[in-house]
Amino acid sequence: MTRPTLADRPSRLLLRSLFTSDGRKNRCREKRFKAEVGRLEERSMMSADPLEMPLAPEGSPGRYNTVASLSDVLFTGNDLVGNVPIKKITLYNNTKETIYPFLYDPNTGKSKGAGYYDPFDANNEEYRGYIGYKVGDKFYLGLEPDHSITIDVPLVFWDSGRAAIATDPTDFLPSDPNTSKSSPITNPFFFFYKNLKGGDTARYVVDAADSSGGDGIVMYYHAQDKDAPVNPGADAPEQLLEFTIRDKEFMQKINDLVNPIDPKQITTLINYDVSYVDHLLLPIAMEATDVPVPNTNVKRDYGWIGAKQSYLGVGSLQTAIRAFTSDTPANGLGSYFRTKGKNLGWPTFFNPNYSAANEKVGLRIPGGANILFASPLANIRSSYSRPFGPNNHWMLSSGGDGPIQYALSGRYKAPNRAVITEVPGVDKILRALDKDMIVTGDGGKVLGRVDRVVPATNTVFLDENDKAPDDSLQTFTFLNPASDPYAAKLTNLWYSWAAYYQDQFKGFTSKTYTANISSDTDNGGKDYRILTFDQNRDELAIGMQVTGGGITGLTTIIAIKTDTNGLQHVYLSAPVPGVTAPTQASLTFSAPQPIAFAGETTRIYFKFPDAKEKFAQAFAATVYEVLSVFSTTPKRIAALPNSMEIVGNSIGGNVGFLPTAEPIDYVNISADVRDLVKSALRGVPDFTDAAKYPESMWYPAPSKPEGNQTYNVFNLDPYVWFIHRKLGLSGYGFSFDDDTADVGANGTSTLSIAVGGLGGLKNTSEWGPSTQWGAVTSKATLSPGTGKWAGKTILTVADPIVYNQVRADDPANSVTGAYVSSPDFKVKDLRITDYALIDQHQFVLSTKVDFTGETTVTFTSKPTSSAARAAWTPRMRIS
Repeated sequence: MTRPTLADRPSRLLLRSLFTSDGRKNRCREKRFKAEVGRLEERSMMSADPLEMPLAPEGSPGRYNTVASLSDVLFTGNDLVGNVPIKKITLYNNTKETIYPFLYDPNTGKSKGAGYYDPFDANNEEYRGYIGYKVGDKFYLGLEPDHSITIDVPLVFWDSGRAAIATDPTDFLPSDPNTSKSSPITNPFFFFYKNLKGGDTARYVVDAADSSGGDGIVMYYHAQDKDAPVNPGADAPEQLLEFTIRDKEFMQKINDLVNPIDPKQITTLINYDVSYVDHLLLPIAMEATDVPVPNTNVKRDYGWIGAKQSYLGVGSLQTAIRAFTSDTPANGLGSYFRTKGKNLGWPTFFNPNYSAANEKVGLRIPGGANILFASPLANIRSSYSRPFGPNNHWMLSSGGDGPIQYALSGRYKAPNRAVITEVPGVDKILRALDKDMIVTGDGGKVLGRVDRVVPATNTVFLDENDKAPDDSLQTFTFLNPASDPYAAKLTNLWYSWAAYYQDQFKGFTSKTYTANISSDTDNGGKDYRILTFDQNRDELAIGMQVTGGGITGLTTIIAIKTDTNGLQHVYLSAPVPGVTAPTQASLTFSAPQPIAFAGETTRIYFKFPDAKEKFAQAFAATVYEVLSVFSTTPKRIAALPNSMEIVGNSIGGNVGFLPTAEPIDYVNISADVRDLVKSALRGVPDFTDAAKYPESMWYPAPSKPEGNQTYNVFNLDPYVWFIHRKLGLSGYGFSFDDDTADVGANGTSTLSIAVGGLGGLKNTSEWGPSTQWGAVTSKATLSPGTGKWAGKTILTVADPIVYNQVRADDPANSVTGAYVSSPDFKVKDLRITDYALIDQHQFVLSTKVDFTGETTVTFTSKPTSSAARAAWTPRMRIS
């Protein structure tokens, strides 16, 4: 009853910008993609002036079209493989504002060692599909409040496609109709009217009025700039969704007639997630519909994942975000980011259009990894040119509110005043100057730092005296140097745990042993990294450095496991070089060494009570090994300090950058690293060990003092706590499958997406790993177990459809079986832990129940008792 996974689905990258690939455009017979619109309510008044779709230039095929047919934009079918099968996405806007959804994909999806999933559209070019509506003879972008739209999804968007739902139309389109990628960029959405080689980008609008009686449309878009597709900017005010679509019959045709495809991908499914890992802006819920129930002829709608909150107002997501980002106790962070006497809230992405008077565009916040990758210390600047000109504002609020650099003329007034010449708008600039900005005068001489600003008199007071002649004319340059208390704190905390772990091995003497080297199970037996010895070596520990046997790169102990016979198996972080068959080698094991670039960091010293010391040491081992593994990744971000890049990759779980991912992808090593990162971000040594570290221990509150500090040193990324514990969202809080958000719906072709509530969704029960169709109820009979189930209670489910909608414990995938409740049970928080007689629809219960006979049971993915439910978090490993 396990589901197939998309092994080839590309890992998501933070701060996505450009893609690289290759391919050619194939012309084909057109198949018309239709969009259907349904009304949730009668059309309401618009929340803002409507945003008209870009008009085509004179001489184009139509008022909005730049090409003659949809097949001039993207592939819709041909005589070789037929028409592209229909796959539908339905969007429901439950907010009171117009939202601006669009699909985008560069068509780079390719099976490892095989061909492209879409070999017909040009590869590594830019494709989009913009949602809109028609009023009279005009077309507008957006989905209005209380409206829905259903669109067919063209093939080019099938593989790891993305949907962006934007909230702010101000910079959605460029004002210059000649904008191309060579033009100065003044907005973060990167829509282009022109291709780099000239000529209009291909655009074609599909009118769906004839299919639904509504007024919804889709404008499909293709920028034909080879090897230069551009995603929305990292600071674009939008929420990211991700999906992958497969169709067994159609993929087989491509495999047989065009190019080979990995056989595992020749299936029918929709795989999807609400990706809150890079950022958080909108509450979105997703659910696959008409999903076949295994072993039946029935189709049912999956439960939803994501967020069910409203967007704005009391109890809304934006209200929670404003509290989290405020410098007040309401942020829940306590002193975690205490800087200069102030307890800071979480940082935000800069948007010059957001204000107290314009809250509808929403505050957008970065995920934990993006605090580092979008940091001012990485020289990451805003995509907006307002208000201080292009490239003159940091992308994140961690760099301050003012310009990065500004030059103003004026006079120096002794002993410490810069009086600025009156020009239009100078008061606005002065109000934006941050305290402590460096001020230089003529010749670059440093005159001091900004102490305070008095805009009424155009005066800037400096913190130093008599640095220039009194009443001298000067060109004052105000410089906001890169600094980032958030990135610094996260980096220092991670490295401090590594140093704490190293302290446990003071005085350890290196040991040399003869080890038996065997292969792990992946990559056809080529992963020779498992060590066994003539006797168990209990002095070995995670993080110890391993040398000898031809090992040249940094190799450490990543895991130690004991089998059922009590034999110790030591797993290395990389295969032993040159070993292609079982062998023996003399290996030396040394104490954990300092993590690379530790000298860039400031150590935080921990102290724990005796009762907590063992737990802290085990947690430190996990953190140390995560940093150690990611210290082997190559440098990618030139300006970011090396230590911060290592921590960013650790929080981001960027296993795709590990040396063991290329040229051979050692998938079991990546899985080991992912489990370590998941454990570290959950604040426990090993999240897969439910007996030692139950779900009630996960996501510790950042404000709780631990480790002799005024904040919680076990919380390595408060954003994860905010997503999963504070908000209770089942959307990505990590940078990879974090077990609560990645859904694979086998056999379906339809997906529903609701924004700002669950309105429009047919199934309002939440998805869970063990109850994928949500909570379900059935008559059932309880009886004592016999034979191998003696001493257990057997649950026989009357409804075979319900039986096949729930799952028992699945340790291989870290799935916790469904919880079972009934008014007749005195025992709380029962689970199904195993399958008994499948043909009789039987489960084995976790605890013996003093009840026999028939009752009505309800299966849920969450425990039913209030205490257990409050501490519950879904647990599932996607391998």
